[in-house]
Amino acid sequence: MKTCQELFGEENVDAVRNGLGGGELQAQSKSLDQMKNLMVDKARGWKAEGDDLSRAWYDMCRLEATDKNGQAWVTGQVKWSVLAMDSVTTKDSAQEWRKASDDVYVQSLKRTSGVAAVLPCRIEGADPAQRSGLPLEISVLDQGLGRDREALLGKLLASLVQDAQKRLGCVQPVPVPADLRP
Repeated sequence: MKTCQELFGEENVDAVRNGLGGGELQAQSKSLDQMKNLMVDKARGWKAEGDDLSRAWYDMCRLEATDKNGQAWVTGQVKWSVLAMDSVTTKDSAQEWRKASDDVYVQSLKRTSGVAAVLPCRIEGADPAQRSGLPLEISVLDQGLGRDREALLGKLLASLVQDAQKRLGCVQPVPVPADLRP
């Protein structure tokens, strides 16, 4: 639970508990240091030419609750995006991605319930083109998150984006609003 509180903020975890029915909340998280090391290595080894577009999602935190209606959950994930920043900012993508602030774009996910953000993050020692050619993509997925869902997802996403920038050591991190609703 401590890792999820660190990533999302204690108040937001309490709000998730209430949104998932107010019962007992189970937390799962993986090694954040391992995730950081894998992602930093990927960024440092990235080259625009020859990019194989293989990207792994890393589940940073999963909060689950079980009630009479079944299982409800919220999961925060991070990966290097297959989208380059210029593909997110073009007119063709304007309907999918909303500019939340300078260099931060958000959208509601279509195939699953949740929200996502894409933003540049250059890693020290990586190719300078990595900042925009291999941006961060962060998502918060949910099932059964009740009232105030959109507002809560926006806060969870903002907290996760801020944490990911710090944790990965993004050079010149971008400012992130406190709410990243699409």
